[in-house]
Amino acid sequence: MTLKEDTEVMDEVVVVGYGVVKKSDLTGSVSSVKSEDLNKIATNSPIAALQGRAAGVNVSLGSGSPDATASIQIRGVGTPNDNSPLYVVDGFPMSEISYLSPNDIESIEILKDASACAIYGSRGANGIVVISTKKGKKGTLKVNFNAYYGIERLSSKPEMLNSAEYAELSNIAAENNDADPIYASTSGLQNTNWYDEVSRLGQYQNYNLSLSGGNDKVQSVFSVNYYNRDGIIKSTDYNRISLNQNNIFNVADFLKFTSSMSVSMTDYKRLDPTSILLSSLIAPPDVPVWNDDTDYYSGIIKMRLENSVGRIARNNGTNKSLFFVGNFSADVNLTKDLLFTSRFGIKITARHSSYFIPVYYETTDNSTLLNTVGRGTTKETDWTWENIMTYHHNFNDVHDLTVMGAISARSFTADTYSGTKQNAVNDNSEYWYFDAASENPLLTGYGNELAMLSYLGRVNYNLLNRYMFTASFRADGSSRFLPENRWGYFPSAAVA
Repeated sequence: MTLKEDTEVMDEVVVVGYGVVKKSDLTGSVSSVKSEDLNKIATNSPIAALQGRAAGVNVSLGSGSPDATASIQIRGVGTPNDNSPLYVVDGFPMSEISYLSPNDIESIEILKDASACAIYGSRGANGIVVISTKKGKKGTLKVNFNAYYGIERLSSKPEMLNSAEYAELSNIAAENNDADPIYASTSGLQNTNWYDEVSRLGQYQNYNLSLSGGNDKVQSVFSVNYYNRDGIIKSTDYNRISLNQNNIFNVADFLKFTSSMSVSMTDYKRLDPTSILLSSLIAPPDVPVWNDDTDYYSGIIKMRLENSVGRIARNNGTNKSLFFVGNFSADVNLTKDLLFTSRFGIKITARHSSYFIPVYYETTDNSTLLNTVGRGTTKETDWTWENIMTYHHNFNDVHDLTVMGAISARSFTADTYSGTKQNAVNDNSEYWYFDAASENPLLTGYGNELAMLSYLGRVNYNLLNRYMFTASFRADGSSRFLPENRWGYFPSAAVA
């Protein structure tokens, strides 16, 4: 048996920062994951779909709450505070991609070492995740629909003590502590399985419809995706609907326009599953869920615990988000070897949260005298405009040279406001508004602004298709620093 070189893999093109290269010509460390691998796992998160599919990449799936996002570390911890990587979607850098459905992704490239990441400056300190979304292709209209449904439960369910067993062990503990028995009798006690009261069988479902096709002049793809997940903890859920449209316009032999637009809407209810499950594990089973005397959920006085079922019942808050992401680019072939690209990307995010805390009494440590109406809103606008000049020439199949130079401008603004007001007319949902409340108004807010200007360049040289050299340089100027310390410089080089 003899080994043969897989030329198809060697000639495969991968996307790197500000360009593409053949896999055989890479000098930096890059992992590539294609769409067929991403869709092998049932998840709404592109990052969760990467788990176990790229060397040197650690993916954590968060708390297990339906709205929890997966986190990713590339080659360990790169910075002491936030060690999340930079995401680049169709050339547009951003800090998070929760709006994106895995069904809309063509490929993900993960840039891992300094040589590959330096082209993005300080933003690439923790690695780069480069995402290419699906584009339209020439051909007749193709319609694709896929769906899945699943259920989930905790992998291991603890066996809880009943009230008689709990009372017996409590009396033994008191006896060992030279104290009087806590329970005069261990029979006839109320029996509550708190674990069963707060948990359920979770379920999730996903539906995706896409249409693609085109001719020599125009290629398009349109997709719509709906994802729903009901969490294992009661009163937690997540819903997302997203629309995606990509177009390629071949205006002339030397001119091409590309546009991609995504709109995503999410709606979810959140609870911390860790604290809910912990409370259910340690709550005494002889305490009933409901107290008939107070006509409300029972207070757990022994351990000063919040009634976890009552907490779930009070989880009436909603969290809604709206994302719009647009990428627009123009490619102009000035000569056979010289390409000019201008692209503009914008992301607009609007988030709104609301909640209502009713008047209730479980214990003196867990009660309210006045109900509370709460609202919060955040709006973010992030745009980047880049102009790139790329020269590529092959000299008699001996020397292959690619030179890239670019200028990039970025603007980011954010405004956040939150407010509360107390003593609404009553606890009915039609009064969960500020106008219906009369006491203790409180409003807070803050803003955030950032402007950046960057100059960057890269040289790729290939000798005899065997020896490769890459050098890059980036200069970043940020408005967050004083003028004398405003610029940072990021050079790199690699030989293979």
